[in-house]
Amino acid sequence: MGLPYLSLGPDSTAIHDFSVVTRDLTRRASKLSERVSQEIVAGIEGTSGSAEKWDNVQPAKATAAIAERVVLRVFFGEQVCRDPGLHESMHKWEMALGMLGLI
Repeated sequence: MGLPYLSLGPDSTAIHDFSVVTRDLTRRASKLSERVSQEIVAGIEGTSGSAEKWDNVQPAKATAAIAERVVLRVFFGEQVCRDPGLHESMHKWEMALGMLGLI
C-alpha cells in the first residue's frame, strides 16, 4: 500500500480536477436535459400529491427531495434515483456524518 494511501483524503490536484464536469457532463448536457426535466416533474408529483387530493407541502423539504432525485438520476439512472431504500440509506448516512462532525 504505501504511505501516500494512508493520508487523510485526496491531494490538492485531485480536489481541483474538474475534468469530469468539463469533459463529460458539459458535452452531454443536451442529452441529460430531458431526463432531468422528467425527474423534476416526477419529483413534484411525488411531493405535492395528486390533482384529486392535495397535500401540505414543506417547500424546503420538497426542494431538497427533488434535487436529490435529479442528482441521482444524472449520475446513477432512473431505477436507482427512484429507489426509496437508497434515499433512506442516504439520509441515515448523512445523519451519521453530521453527528460525527459534532464529535
